[in-house]
Amino acid sequence: MISSRLVFATFVLGVPALAAPTGKIGFVGAKGAQILNLQNGAVRSLPQGARATTFTLSPQGTAIYFVAAPGAKPSSDGSGTVASAMQSSVPYSSVKVLPGLRSQIPYSQDWSPGGTTLYIATDKVTGAFVPVTGRLTPLKSLPGSFDATGRTMTYSSENQVLVRNIASGQERVLFDIRKPAPMFAALKAAKYPKKVEEFLPTTMGDLSSETRNWQLSSPAMAPDGSRLYFASNVGSGFGAAGNGSFALFAVDLKTYKLAVLSQVGTNFGRPPHIFQVSPDGQRLLMASSVHASAADNSCFVEIIDLLTQKSREVFLGVLPGSKDKANFLNSAVWSPDGKYVAVSGYFYDPAKAMDDYNGSWAEVKPTQYTTGIVDAATGKLVRTIKGATNLSWIK
Repeated sequence: MISSRLVFATFVLGVPALAAPTGKIGFVGAKGAQILNLQNGAVRSLPQGARATTFTLSPQGTAIYFVAAPGAKPSSDGSGTVASAMQSSVPYSSVKVLPGLRSQIPYSQDWSPGGTTLYIATDKVTGAFVPVTGRLTPLKSLPGSFDATGRTMTYSSENQVLVRNIASGQERVLFDIRKPAPMFAALKAAKYPKKVEEFLPTTMGDLSSETRNWQLSSPAMAPDGSRLYFASNVGSGFGAAGNGSFALFAVDLKTYKLAVLSQVGTNFGRPPHIFQVSPDGQRLLMASSVHASAADNSCFVEIIDLLTQKSREVFLGVLPGSKDKANFLNSAVWSPDGKYVAVSGYFYDPAKAMDDYNGSWAEVKPTQYTTGIVDAATGKLVRTIKGATNLSWIK
């Protein structure tokens, strides 16, 4: 006989409890490039990965990590001298050097949905790298996101948000800051107009007529290709450090109609630098930073339910030691099923963050970061991993 206590623990009001997070998380930790199996807790260190500075897992499990040069100090943000890039695939018992990425210092790495191409930005080049051929093709800009098939991509330029059919090369401009009328029409038609009224032309005056006053985030596409989301300050201007107000917008990719997520309202800070729709298409993950001082450029990380437009913080006040502290956000990624997010951060007192003898930033090691796995529906912390950066999560 099953006890009533067990039944209650498993079902709340008849709704099954959320299954524990599964899959594999790749990260840079105390022993360099490592992979954690969430089901059994086993951690595997990858060959020649002890001096890894950055790391990413493809959807198929191919691991690519950049290794610091001899004598250089490995850093969690990938800065410093890099000797080479390494590739290891299941079962991760062997490794090969990727000559096409030798001596690169990456600060952005994103895979195509099929895992065939790694889109990368380094201090030398922005491009598409194909591990099978070793070819690195330079690009003018990186993709913002793809649909689940990988056939359609979206990206933003200085002035526009665009969508492209990869096979045909055909593009469509979804929004252009030099033609802002559709955005103002969307704001005027907002369901909750008071939450976005600061962006109406009657409030802003002529600010939006100057292109230098505009900011656009990189866009995020729903996996089914039905909608695209992006953030903008609507030409309202911003401070010297990039701070300003911004709102979130959606584009229906069948009608190309623009709408504002007015229930979310406006946010203050820089436009989101992490902006991802969940794999199940139900939620939006958004991370943005706010410049408070030279020693404090902290981030907030929110999940927004796209149906209700309700949001919740999943970083500050959620991860251990984060309350009332400044932070460095290293990573924020969805679980493959969209039920969880993993967030990696370092929390500190900004008054003590500057090195005593030369006023430069003290180096933060990967072991000083904390990763939290958070339930996307509730914002509750379900697991912590000490000393993990450069997160990627696969099945």
